[in-house]
Amino acid sequence: MRRTPLDSVLRSVPYIASLGIAVQKSTAEEVTLTLPETPFVVGHRGQLHSSVLITLGELAATLLLKGHPSLQKHQILLKSTKISYRRPPVGTITATARTDDNAVSSATAHVTGDKAVVSQTAEIFNARGETLADVESTFTLRLRKSSIG
Repeated sequence: MRRTPLDSVLRSVPYIASLGIAVQKSTAEEVTLTLPETPFVVGHRGQLHSSVLITLGELAATLLLKGHPSLQKHQILLKSTKISYRRPPVGTITATARTDDNAVSSATAHVTGDKAVVSQTAEIFNARGETLADVESTFTLRLRKSSIG
């Protein structure tokens, strides 16, 4: 697998590096991350810990929004995350977050004061492409001080 500059950034964060999360795809429209199954992320029943699913989904959503061209004037602050499980999480997993331009446009068009709220979903898949969970993260977008005025 070819390493990207984003991989280097992720490896500089000790928790992310310890999980072995790798970037599969990173564009303005989509971020796809992979988490390998290791003893570190598997619980006593052989399933992946919920915390790693949430981490992977949150990270995919955050990287997608931070890389979105129309959000460069905003600080992106994670406010909350919820997960909806569909299947037991086992094996190597992948999270994909895709841009919803309508949601981004709507959020940035309806700024109250200097902030807006946007939700971003990441789907978690197993190696067979089956959806294991949906992770929905909510962010507050604040205009950077240099962008206000």
